[in-house]
Amino acid sequence: MKVNKYQLYLGIFYIILTVIFYFLNYFTPMYSDDWVYQYHSGNNLPINTFPDVISSQIFHYLNINGRVLPHFVLQIFDGLLGKSYYNVINAILFSVFIYLLNVITIGKQHDIYRHFCGSFVAITLICLLFPGFKMCFIWMTGSCNYLFTAVLLLLYHYILLNNTKIEAKFYPFLFIGGLCCGLTHEGLTLGLAVGYLIFFYLNKNFVTVGRLVQLIGFLLGVGLLVFAPGSFHRAVSTSDVTQLSIIGAIKSYVIAFASFQNLRILFLLLISLIILHCFDKLKFKFLIRKNIPFVIALIITFLFVWMTKFDSLRSRFGIEFYSLIILLQLIGTLNVHKTLTIIAGVVCIFILPMGLYYSYCNYKNVQNYISQIKKHDNNIIMFFMNRESSSFLHNRFVFRFALPDDLKYYWNFSKKSLENSLISRQYGKEYIRFLPFEFINDVKQKKQTFNEFNYDTTYPFYVKEIGNDVSIKNVVLHYTRNYTSLYDKIKYAKIPESVLTDRYDTVRFDKRTFLLVKRDFLSDKFLTQIDVVQN
Repeated sequence: MKVNKYQLYLGIFYIILTVIFYFLNYFTPMYSDDWVYQYHSGNNLPINTFPDVISSQIFHYLNINGRVLPHFVLQIFDGLLGKSYYNVINAILFSVFIYLLNVITIGKQHDIYRHFCGSFVAITLICLLFPGFKMCFIWMTGSCNYLFTAVLLLLYHYILLNNTKIEAKFYPFLFIGGLCCGLTHEGLTLGLAVGYLIFFYLNKNFVTVGRLVQLIGFLLGVGLLVFAPGSFHRAVSTSDVTQLSIIGAIKSYVIAFASFQNLRILFLLLISLIILHCFDKLKFKFLIRKNIPFVIALIITFLFVWMTKFDSLRSRFGIEFYSLIILLQLIGTLNVHKTLTIIAGVVCIFILPMGLYYSYCNYKNVQNYISQIKKHDNNIIMFFMNRESSSFLHNRFVFRFALPDDLKYYWNFSKKSLENSLISRQYGKEYIRFLPFEFINDVKQKKQTFNEFNYDTTYPFYVKEIGNDVSIKNVVLHYTRNYTSLYDKIKYAKIPESVLTDRYDTVRFDKRTFLLVKRDFLSDKFLTQIDVVQN
């Protein structure tokens, strides 16, 4: 079969993209929930067989949340196949994601500039602007929940609108496919389900038996996801509605709305739509009509995230995903693809190699930490705070091993950290803890006295030396209410004057014992004193 230049160039492009993302995945360590999902969700025993995965996901569906398919895939990789297989599959999945975005937004036009324009713009926006890019596209747990779901939904959308010639014998497969797509992630599927219902209501001529079968499967999957017992358990455990007054509830929703400041692609889309409406109302109306499922999905998803008050970066994925699809469609209506191809291509040529470089440097650090862990007599893992990069691109691409992006607020100095305990279990250690070299060096060189807590500390914890025989009963944090802004006054209106904390641990080395108390954003703003109650 003869291969034309269009196919050849696209083939080379997607091979290069897949290789780049393979190495990004390869250099990324296991992180956070990746350690958790190696074990059965119910009995905490290692996942060793396929029936273990089935049993774990039944418990997960009934007690944790309804995202059956993503977590099923996650535990297949995490518990059975291993991360090496995930690295390959996820790299391919990202290329498929970019390809499907192009198919959905520009169709199958053999215009190399339009395809490269859509690809480079999408990669640039995803890598630079998507909230939690690395959490949703590189991190194993996150990618199985978000990238995997997004690929399924794009594929579902394409088949739904192009299945006019599918024979009746394939209807069961359409139904099962729709059911599986619905059982993915409520933050993406709930809004899209409403979008499809409105789309087919307004376009009754599009309704066929095949499409109806596929849509019913999808709606059933969404229903099983949203109304899963585990979803209710999660909603109850994270909701604070019953604890708030009417004024308090209003304030909480104002704060939740203010937290949408990290929605960048949605902001670009709104600006672009306003401009398009001002200069070409016909194109604006056509764009909205063509994208009714995605426009409705965007609105419903925004309201869903707002009403649930989720503020994690990952919770923004659905909003930005649907915004990206509409924005790429909008760009496709303009005659700027050649210019955008060059600009976005240059940006990609810069950011992707830089992302690889930072990931590789982090990979070398990870190997150092693992070698420390493997030492038989070593339970304290040292890292250098001053050598850890905190640049924008570093934080976009890199997961530190057992350490957060902001090193000021980490819990892994404690052997009580869940992540530390799971890593210890993996490597056959009783416990491990991560401590900054700067702190250990200051202790050994006696550069500081630790007789009292230093509340302006540069360490990622508050530290005080205690006697070797001292037993800690309680640690009490005292806060001030000196607010520096109206936003702080609203958000932290109910900050207590004092609170007991369990976020502390003692560590002994160099024949001395130290009490370490976790820092967080609240303590940095309002902490005035730490009281230690001894047994």
